[in-house]
Amino acid sequence: MNSQHSKEVSRGKTNVYGATQWFRVPLEMPVLLKENFNRWYSLRSYYLAITLSDIPFQAVFCIIYVTIVYLLTGQPAEMYRYSMFLGACLLIAFVAQSVGLVVGAAMNVQNGVFLAPVMSVPFLLFSGFFAYCHFKKPITTLEELDMLNADFSVDIIALVVIFFVLRVAAFLFLRWKLLSTR
Repeated sequence: MNSQHSKEVSRGKTNVYGATQWFRVPLEMPVLLKENFNRWYSLRSYYLAITLSDIPFQAVFCIIYVTIVYLLTGQPAEMYRYSMFLGACLLIAFVAQSVGLVVGAAMNVQNGVFLAPVMSVPFLLFSGFFAYCHFKKPITTLEELDMLNADFSVDIIALVVIFFVLRVAAFLFLRWKLLSTR
């Protein structure tokens, strides 16, 4: 498998993280409506529970995947680089899960299956997915792009902001659905 193909496969797998959320929320909606209507628990407690219960599984499976990919692709054995890669992949997984949660909360399963891929198009367009890189050595690419001393924190901050915006949007969609069905 060549380098470009492996990148495409890796990017495709990051979209899978959110796929379970497309189906989860619409399938749990009847139970949520009944239990919320009976005042057994609030929407906030339900949303906090699904958010906190997903974090360990998401993190563990992402760590396993990232560790295997990092070792098998022959990356340098530097803890700083591994932790940067792991942190970015964890944030990307959480953002992908949040996108799935927003789609699942906003609409039913049938519409979500068609809308979710359309929602991922802007992320692909602005991520360099179709950019051809003719540089063979990574150091040459970094020098040409003047990124030898690039600041990684801007990307991390952007991912964190996107994560929180999507989580708030998913909560608001769930709240809207609960209020509209009463």
